[in-house]
Order: sequence, then structure tokens, then C-alpha cells
Amino acid sequence: CEGVAEGSNQNIDLVQCEIDLMQKIRTSMTRKIDAIWLDTAASKSTAQALLRLLTSQTGRAEVLSDNYVVMTPLTTEEWREMFVQRFLTEISPFSPSNQARLSYSSEGTILFFSAGNS
Repeated sequence: CEGVAEGSNQNIDLVQCEIDLMQKIRTSMTRKIDAIWLDTAASKSTAQALLRLLTSQTGRAEVLSDNYVVMTPLTTEEWREMFVQRFLTEISPFSPSNQARLSYSSEGTILFFSAGNS
């Protein structure tokens, strides 16, 4: 999703990115996903496409395990925190869930979200 830029065609580009992402997930899946790690190299557009995919009940049922965890290091990019927050508010609002921050030394913080009994 690196080619998705802010602008008038962003929604069209995000839809294509979502389609490409779903195809990649389907071809690499041997079982449902139980962990998502959004590393510092991940782009905002990739995170947006993943959220679009997972906010769909069909997409979520196809790829996500009942028990899963989402993790991302927090950076100066505020959208990373919102990415994890949307799992709590939109993707698994009724599942037993937990959210935590792990701060280590002065280097940084990792934000966690877990759904289900994981």
C-alpha cells in the first residue's frame, strides 16, 4: 500500500490496497490470524486497508481467530495508537478484551490489544 497517497483518489487506491492485502493474506494463511504486529516500517495506508478489511464482518470472520493480539510500537505517528484503539471500539467491542502499554527504558512504548481469552 506504499503507493497510496493523500488526495482525491485515496479511497480508490485504498480499495485496491485492501483487495491486494486480502489476496496476500489468503495465499499465506495456513490458519486464522492470532497476532498482528504493526512494525515501524508499516505505512498508514496499509493500516487503513487492514482496518477496512477487519471492520467488515465477513473479512474479520475469514481471517481473524477468536482470540488474537494486536501490537505496535508507539512513535510520533498518532495514527498508530488510533489503529489499536479501533480494535477496541469497532472490531471487537463486545469480546472480552484488554489493552495495555509496555514502556521499556527511555527507548519507547509498545501498545497491546488482546481480544478473547488470549
